[in-house]
Amino acid sequence: MSDLLYMDLLGIGRSKAKRQLPVIAQKMGLKETGAGPSKLFSKYSGKYSGYNVEVDPESSLITVHMDPIPSLSLSTYEKDVQFDTGNQLVDKYFKERKASDDISRQLVQSEAFLQRLQAFMENRRDICRFIVIQYDMIKCGMKFGNGHYIPASILEPVTSELVGLADALQRSVQLKKAKVGHTEE
Repeated sequence: MSDLLYMDLLGIGRSKAKRQLPVIAQKMGLKETGAGPSKLFSKYSGKYSGYNVEVDPESSLITVHMDPIPSLSLSTYEKDVQFDTGNQLVDKYFKERKASDDISRQLVQSEAFLQRLQAFMENRRDICRFIVIQYDMIKCGMKFGNGHYIPASILEPVTSELVGLADALQRSVQLKKAKVGHTEE
């Protein structure tokens, strides 16, 4: 049994995360943005590896903002398929795959993006309730404990992987008028 599952069963995972998340968030360069009542988690946001990141532990969400990619929508819970990637694992988990013909063609041809996406799903499918990649963001919703939270031990690794996904996606899709790269505040 994993340490995280054990802590969830005992109900101590949330209280441990409440103590440790502020320290980890600060080390990552994220600032507290929404201190709620003492029993609730604060939200955190800031730049991480050049991308704007928001962490909402109370909702178990990590969001990475990126430059807009018009018409893009990949989701593990919606059902609307306009194209196949050719990667069986990606196609299996992303039940919604919508994009313009040009964007979908670039995604299908991007081995780097598809490999990163596949690796993320293989490594994190047990902790992800959903992942959505839309227009200007990647959002991952996680599932932990009797109360929603994000264990401090996974905050940086998961955020780093999501930023890697955003970076690979931005490099894969070349837009004629938009600059490709990191989003500025």
